[in-house]
Amino acid sequence: MGSVADDLRRETREAVLRMSVAERFDWAFRLGEEDLQILQASLGLDRDATIRHIRRQRQQGRQRSGCMEGRLG
Repeated sequence: MGSVADDLRRETREAVLRMSVAERFDWAFRLGEEDLQILQASLGLDRDATIRHIRRQRQQGRQRSGCMEGRLG
């Protein structure tokens, strides 16, 4: 007997496999937008500030590349 999580994973996988490529892209972009809105609400920032926050977090601990100077917000 599978767990509820196993059943949900199987159902989600089956649903995704029935989607066209365009539908999969739409779904992925929708999920990303929802996540961005959730983070935006939790941080109390506007959309642009939230995106800048994500970009800064991605760069933590990385060495700056000279070719990227001025491109990051």
